[in-house]
Amino acid sequence: MHPLLGTLSWALLLAADASAVNVLTLDEQSHHGRLLAVEEQALVLQSQGKTHRLGLEQVVELRPQQKPQPSGQAKAWLTLHDGTHLVLPAVPGYDGKRIQVELWEQRLTLDVAQVAHLRLRKPQGEQAKQWREVLLADAKADLLVFVNDKSLDYLEGVIRRITPQAVQFEVEGTQVPVKLDRVFAVVFYRPNVPRQPEPKAVFYTTAGGKIPAISVAWEKKAFVLSTPGGLKLRLPASQWERADFSLGKIAYLDQLEPEAEVVHPRPLTNFTTRKEQLRLALEEDRLLRRVRRGRWSASRPLKLDGRVYSRGLALRSGTELSFRLAGRYGRLQAVVGVDDQVQFSQGPVLLTIRGDDKVLAQVKLSAADRPRAHRLELDIAGVHKLVIQVAPPPGAAAADDFVDLCGIRVLK
Repeated sequence: MHPLLGTLSWALLLAADASAVNVLTLDEQSHHGRLLAVEEQALVLQSQGKTHRLGLEQVVELRPQQKPQPSGQAKAWLTLHDGTHLVLPAVPGYDGKRIQVELWEQRLTLDVAQVAHLRLRKPQGEQAKQWREVLLADAKADLLVFVNDKSLDYLEGVIRRITPQAVQFEVEGTQVPVKLDRVFAVVFYRPNVPRQPEPKAVFYTTAGGKIPAISVAWEKKAFVLSTPGGLKLRLPASQWERADFSLGKIAYLDQLEPEAEVVHPRPLTNFTTRKEQLRLALEEDRLLRRVRRGRWSASRPLKLDGRVYSRGLALRSGTELSFRLAGRYGRLQAVVGVDDQVQFSQGPVLLTIRGDDKVLAQVKLSAADRPRAHRLELDIAGVHKLVIQVAPPPGAAAADDFVDLCGIRVLK
C-alpha cells in the first residue's frame, strides 16, 4: 500500500473511533491517536500501529477527534462542594439524607453533605445576577429559591424531601409542599466545607457539565473518574467534550486576577484649572488605559503581523500590572508587539518585565518594527511577584501605541 494511502486509511479509522483523541502538550505539540489507557503518570496512545506514552506532567489538554453531540434535554443542574457540576436529564430525588441521581445509565447516591445546590431552571434576564447574589447570601439554613413575578426570592428553612412533583420545605416548624414549577433552586446549608484535594484534571461534558478528577482511568470507551469529594462515576466517550490537564502546569495571565493594576495618566495637552474638568479628564484617561483581556474591543482582536490571537493582554503606555506567582512557575512565554491597528508610529514604547524587582526583559516596541511580533521566553524560576510595565523610554515623548502581549502564559 502506498504510504499516503496508509496514512489516510488510519485517519479515517480514527475519525470513526470513539477513542480517537488529540493531545496538546506543554511544548505546543499536538499528538493524535487512539487512547489505550490513562495511567498514574502517562497517557498511552496508539498511532499508526505504534504505541506512544505521553507523561501527564507534559499534557495540557485532551480532546476527542470528533466532538460528540449532546443527547437529551437538561432538567436539573447539580453542583457539589468539590466543584463538580452535573447536568441531569431528570430531577433527582432526595429523602432528607441522600440525593439519588440517574446519569449515563448509572445510579449515583450522594450524601447531602457533598451537595452545594440543585438548580431546576435556567436563569432568565436579571435572574442570573440575582442567582449569584443568592449564592453569596449569608444564610443560616437551607434556602428554597423560587420565582416571584419573574424575579428570584428565597426563604430560609430546611429542605426535607424532593420528589418529581414537589419540594417538601420546612419553615418555622411547618412543612409545606412547593410544586416544582415554582422552584428555581434549593441551596443546602453547610457552614464548614472541608478542604478538598487538588484535582489532576477537569473534564467538561457535552451538556455543559464539569467534573474535577483526582484519579482518571480509561475503560471500555469511558473515563472512570474520582472527584475530590469522593464521587466515582463513568463518563462515556459519547458525553465528554474535553479534559483540561493544565492545572498547576500552565496559567494564562489574561485569566489571572492581577494583584495590582496601576495606570499612570499621560500629561494633558489641554490643561484646565477647573478641578472638576481635570478630575473627569484624568478619570477618562485612566479608564482608557486599563488592561484589556483577549482583545482591544468587540470589533478589534489582538493582531500582530496579520495573525489574530484569542488569548493575551492588551496594554497602553502608562500601565503597570503585578501578578502574585508564589514561585510556582519556571518559564514565561509570549509574543509581544505594537498591534496591527496602529498604522503610524507615535514613537517607541518600552515593555519591561520584572521578577521580584529584578529586570528580566526590556523590549523597545514601535509600529515601525518589521516584523512587529517579538517572541519572549523568560526564566521565572522562583519568582514570587511578576510586574509588567508599558511606558515611554526614558527621555522620549509619551507615545500612546497599543501593545499586545499575545498568548502570555507562565509554565512549570
